[in-house]
Amino acid sequence: MLAKLGLDAARKRFLSGFINTYLPLSKDEEAAFHEELSQLTPHEREETMELTTTWKEEGILEGELYLIQRFLTRRTGMLTPDLEERIGTLTRHQLEQLFDVAYDFTSVADLVSWLDSNPPGAQEQHGA
Repeated sequence: MLAKLGLDAARKRFLSGFINTYLPLSKDEEAAFHEELSQLTPHEREETMELTTTWKEEGILEGELYLIQRFLTRRTGMLTPDLEERIGTLTRHQLEQLFDVAYDFTSVADLVSWLDSNPPGAQEQHGA
């Protein structure tokens, strides 16, 4: 397991992301993972759980991004690569805000206007 390799946090995240993307676990492998997890020391278990929590959070964010882009495409028409990139730089909180207001959009201009007035990370910088 990654917890036993002695890697720094960045390498663990990179390696776990690669494994998660290219070697997804079957149901039986998932059960074996949880069995092995129960046999780790508390410290190793904590490190492993931090990685799996990160995977879940990244997966949720990717899912939200996919759904908002799909919704905006249906609502306003084709999104340009530039707009997809701009949406992709938004924080999770901003994606949720965008989803809430996107129901009122009638054109791509509405989306561009919203993106212009909500730069990536703006709420976090102002303490929101």
